[in-house]
Amino acid sequence: MQSYSILLIVWLSLRFPSRYTHGDGIYPVVALYALAKVFELLDGQIFVWTQSCISGHTLKHLTAAYAAYRIVQLLHKRVLINR
Repeated sequence: MQSYSILLIVWLSLRFPSRYTHGDGIYPVVALYALAKVFELLDGQIFVWTQSCISGHTLKHLTAAYAAYRIVQLLHKRVLINR
């Protein structure tokens, strides 16, 4: 179900271009979110691969937190485009 939200965000951003600068910065954030989902799916395997040092669940949270940070950075930089 949540993978549909990723596709919807990409579709909406392509269909309706941003009225602000740095609008294309959403794509790396979406990629980070998708990577966080992969870490979530591979939780146990990552824990085994890293010899119990870190789990996919932990990497998911770190990646999602960084994605949120990137969104905040984009919001601080954006400026309305006069059309």
